Amino acid sequence: MPKRDPSIDEAMIAFRGNHSLVQYMPAKPIKFGFKAFLLFEAKSGYALNWQLYAGKTEHRGLGATHQVVMELCQGFEGEGTRIYLDRYYSGN
Repeated sequence: MPKRDPSIDEAMIAFRGNHSLVQYMPAKPIKFGFKAFLLFEAKSGYALNWQLYAGKTEHRGLGATHQVVMELCQGFEGEGTRIYLDRYYSGN
């Protein structure tokens, strides 16, 4: 059972082959690979939910990061949970 304070962050899954979903992120320790968004329990680091980035898509409303957060948090609504985010998700 997850604790009360999960976090959302992005991570890279190392891959150096040819694939259309491979991303290059120079600021990450793993610079080439698949980008994934994770909802994880902050104290244990256990992944509660994750989503693989599959390229840019059209989003209505508040934008792509809003949609990622809402999809990752699905099933945790109304439980008194506080979700922690970094600047990537709270920026303009």
